[in-house]
Amino acid sequence: MDLARELVKIARAKCLTFSDFVNRDMHDEFAFFGSEFARFNDIDGHQVKSVIVNAVSGVELDSDEQNNSEGVMKSRIILYCPMSELDGLRRNLILRLNGEIYTVIEFHAVYNYVWRILLERNE
Repeated sequence: MDLARELVKIARAKCLTFSDFVNRDMHDEFAFFGSEFARFNDIDGHQVKSVIVNAVSGVELDSDEQNNSEGVMKSRIILYCPMSELDGLRRNLILRLNGEIYTVIEFHAVYNYVWRILLERNE
């Protein structure tokens, strides 16, 4: 029997539910926070193994014709990090991520192990 199949059998034997798989992956750095996806990012001066996805830049169309403003260039990203690494999270909280200042737009827990945080900054 090949090694890959044997490893899958061992992993499945220790996990009875999907929640068990997620718990193992998050805490043991087996998959999601392993070196394939996650990187150490500086979050408010602390090195946190996390995943950044959906980095989007663009123009937010909050223009005001009376003041001749054309809108503001903004960037949005989604940050996933272990819940144990980030306390006191709230909307409109200012975070420094890899030297850039972001505002927390929204956040929620994924399976009670990971924060999914939508961050935004002005360009």
